[in-house]
Amino acid sequence: MRQTVEILLNLIEQLHTEVKELREENQRLRDENNRLKGEQGQPDIKAKKPRGFSNNHSSEEERKTLKNHSKGSKNAHLKIDREEILEYPLE
Repeated sequence: MRQTVEILLNLIEQLHTEVKELREENQRLRDENNRLKGEQGQPDIKAKKPRGFSNNHSSEEERKTLKNHSKGSKNAHLKIDREEILEYPLE
C-alpha cells in the first residue's frame, strides 16, 4: 500500500510539472502569435517575493493572542485658540 501511494505521488508530481511546462509553452505561443499579428504579448511581470512555503510560520497561539490596540480621543489633543458665536437666521 505504501509503495502504491509513493508511486501515485511521484506520478502526480510529474504530471504537475508537465502541465506547468505546457501552460508556459502555450503562453509563449500565444505571445508569438499576437506579436506576428502586430499586437502586444502578455507582459513579463516578476514577483517581488518568492513563491512557496517558508519555514518561518507563526504558531496558532501567537496568532490568537490579542494585541493591545487603543484609539485615543482626538479631542484631548485639540487646542482651542479662539471662540466665536454665530447667529442663525430663524426665517
